[in-house]
Amino acid sequence: MNRLSVIIFRDGKGKILLQYRDSGAPTSPLMWSFFGGSADHQDETEQQAIVREIKEELGLDISEEHLRLLTNEIHGEGEERNVFFFEYTQPISWNDIGVYEGAGAAFLTKEEILQMKETTETAKYFVGKYA
Repeated sequence: MNRLSVIIFRDGKGKILLQYRDSGAPTSPLMWSFFGGSADHQDETEQQAIVREIKEELGLDISEEHLRLLTNEIHGEGEERNVFFFEYTQPISWNDIGVYEGAGAAFLTKEEILQMKETTETAKYFVGKYA
């Protein structure tokens, strides 16, 4: 089963950073979801995977010491995956990041995320339960 690591980032006001997936995304194109991705190889830990993915997607160097695992659940839209859902315990801002993957990104309130029809069901589930 595919292992997926995703992360919730917040800004100083508590808004949540989501990625707007581009039209060529293999899953959930043109939808809002979390940054993250799959482990590249069997020996890569979930923490190592999220650190690598965030460097690739946002150009942000994050520390494993600021990662908090919120849950590990079987989830998926189309394909079941073992999802490791992390929270970054330090706030970030636009000054900290660039968007190098996807069509864009935004800091959104919990209410905005839950109301938008373009938010993936997985993102709505995790935001509703853990944010």
